[in-house]
Amino acid sequence: MKKLLSAFWILSASGAFAQSIGPSTLNAAGGSATIGGNTYEWSVAEMTMVSTGTGTNLIVTQGVLQPTTPITSVKDIRLLNADELKVYPVPTRDILYVLPELNQKGDMELALSDATGRVILQQTIHLATGNEKQELNVAALNAGNYILNVVFKGNNGSYQASFKVQKLY
Repeated sequence: MKKLLSAFWILSASGAFAQSIGPSTLNAAGGSATIGGNTYEWSVAEMTMVSTGTGTNLIVTQGVLQPTTPITSVKDIRLLNADELKVYPVPTRDILYVLPELNQKGDMELALSDATGRVILQQTIHLATGNEKQELNVAALNAGNYILNVVFKGNNGSYQASFKVQKLY
């Protein structure tokens, strides 16, 4: 028993260390404000030096505050299902096809965004029948993942859909 207690005492005297995921911060308070069209966010107890690394399709910011896409809401918009709108081929190298099968005339807005939410390509097309196949030329874009947002405004209401698009080299 003495040997066990002395071994315990030696281990506790030398100190014990555990793994930690760090550095980490705990914010006591913070907030955000829009000034001149720019959104500024702050926090109390955030580290004082924050570095940002950017790549072609990626932004990584050290710290708690991360860039976010603003959330918007629109009333009376119905989500399109797979029978009403097809986007192909995914993945693609050059041309991305958008085939609506809505059977009504209206305007279709296409917006292709990168991983940061920045709109790369944007088009508004008037559809006479609601069934005209559209082409998006993505050959000049860098390889990566994009989001295609489609909004159709027709006689019978507004419709929306989003698609993940992968661009190959």
